[in-house]
Amino acid sequence: MALWQAIEDYSGLWEVVWELNTLHPDGSARFHGDLARAAVDDLVRRDWVELFHSQEPDVGLEKVRPEDVPRVLADPANWEEPARDGRCVRMSATPAGEDAYRALTRPSGPDPDPTS
Repeated sequence: MALWQAIEDYSGLWEVVWELNTLHPDGSARFHGDLARAAVDDLVRRDWVELFHSQEPDVGLEKVRPEDVPRVLADPANWEEPARDGRCVRMSATPAGEDAYRALTRPSGPDPDPTS
């Protein structure tokens, strides 16, 4: 889910939490936040997504340095919806992430026969 969000657009970290809230409305906010952090951390470690600082509304993107990623993900403020003209953290899929998503969503089984 988070990987698709990163492919679709420069998604905000808070949007990962929102999606979890929608998919699992009975889950706690803390659980959704922890799950979102773990998912995004895993995607970054796999080099499937990159993180960016942004000024709302969508003004400029500055890549988060790899050594800063743990601190950025651990900061609860980065998981909150930003105020208008506020700073936020967004994510975007890398080419490797796009390839991984296509591989993960490809139907299993033999390729269809293009001649039929």
